[in-house]
Amino acid sequence: MNIPMAPVVTSSHAGTVSAPVARRETAGLDKDRLRQLLVRSDLLLEELERQNLADISVAERTTMERLDHLLDALPARRRPSPPDEPTPSAGLDVVFAAQEVLFRLLGTV
Repeated sequence: MNIPMAPVVTSSHAGTVSAPVARRETAGLDKDRLRQLLVRSDLLLEELERQNLADISVAERTTMERLDHLLDALPARRRPSPPDEPTPSAGLDVVFAAQEVLFRLLGTV
């Protein structure tokens, strides 16, 4: 029996996991929770973009803490790595990666 594979984003590369594994990863994340995480990610994008446009070289500590909390809410296998540097630009890249994971999860829930 062939089990369909679902795409996965990891910190090092894109891969695949079986559909049963994908369902297990999302067991605690219903669609409402995923949508809440998307709203949080949009707010982070706004904060980071504001800081980026203001030429702030190091993102605000509270913004980076909120980014860490967003990442912690994602399934470990699909969680993007935190930014290498605490810059608004690096934070934006990570939030976009987190949103990609959230949109994929919304398609599997």
